[in-house]
Amino acid sequence: MTVYVCRSCGKFFNSDVLGECPFCREPVKPKYASHVWTEKTVVNLDSVAFYCPNCGHYIISDVSKGENPKATANWINYLKMGQVQFRLAVSGACHVERLSYYTKLPSEWKEWGWIIFAEKTVELLKKSLERDPNRLEAWM
Repeated sequence: MTVYVCRSCGKFFNSDVLGECPFCREPVKPKYASHVWTEKTVVNLDSVAFYCPNCGHYIISDVSKGENPKATANWINYLKMGQVQFRLAVSGACHVERLSYYTKLPSEWKEWGWIIFAEKTVELLKKSLERDPNRLEAWM
């Protein structure tokens, strides 16, 4: 079951299908997809890796393996908390590796995820971060 938010009355409700608000009968959308702007900033990544301590595996997407990792950045309006958030989503092919090479025990690691940007892509992300999502024209 998914939580939805009504575009008109702002009330939250659970439903198995996307339809209309049971309170005011207006169309609804998932709470997590309330984008401030429709355009997104997409940049190529050098690599991205996430470690799962429960299973001892890495999920890796690496340009050197031909997997073409990308980051998609955009502003979203998280209505439930009443705040605007900057979202960074990762896409591209990936592979899973069993953890086998390390010098420090994984249980002692402070980090469990790494997103590696080439220097030239940071400028594109910076432009997206500089845009003020709280200005009225941003919502139009």
